[in-house]
Amino acid sequence: MSLDGKISIITGASRGIGAGIARAFAAEGCQVVGIGRDVEALNAVVEDIESKGGVCTPIIADVTDPNQVNHAVEQVLEKFGKIDILVNNAGIALYKPCLEMSVAEWQRVIDVNLRGVYICTHAVLPCMVERGVGHIIFISSDAGKFTFAGGSAYNVSKHGVQEFAATLRKELDGRGVKITTICPGGVATEILGPLPSLPPGERHHSLTVEELAEVVLFVANRPSTVNIDDLMVHYFRSA
Repeated sequence: MSLDGKISIITGASRGIGAGIARAFAAEGCQVVGIGRDVEALNAVVEDIESKGGVCTPIIADVTDPNQVNHAVEQVLEKFGKIDILVNNAGIALYKPCLEMSVAEWQRVIDVNLRGVYICTHAVLPCMVERGVGHIIFISSDAGKFTFAGGSAYNVSKHGVQEFAATLRKELDGRGVKITTICPGGVATEILGPLPSLPPGERHHSLTVEELAEVVLFVANRPSTVNIDDLMVHYFRSA
């Protein structure tokens, strides 16, 4: 199997998990479109990919703005004529108890993590359905499966992602578009930050970006007759 010749959009590609996925996909011959808001950081990812012989097109866009996202998708279709894979990765985290979190803070997490996912999916889905082929991969979280204190916004956003994806699987059954949710535990990026519910000695037990990117690559690179619906991925401490 190979991603050679495939066109993928990866949101939140400026750094962290998104940048890692972009690098992994490009190394397998995929033509990557990286969407992000940080021009300097996104360009650095593009330069790194291209220095290794890969292809990555940067597009500056805010996933919470439908106009910007629709314009980005139009640019991709105009340049490449198709979109094979969408990786809904862009996300933020804010860990505060409900009593300490403002409504504006709660709304911001929901806007990026859930509304942004809907906006990007809504923009890309028509061209996939029209072709009868496509794959939408949601980078969710184990917070979409379980609940931890201090995650009143983050937990809700990721549970919402899980349910949105599950709904899409039913709505798109038989229409050629795969839907996958990947639920990692802690990943060593700046978004992780201090998790108050974890003992201090456990906070370093996280997946690396590269490890998670390999999992996403595996999911994206299955035969056309195989789909992985939902996958949990955690750090494993060997003996």
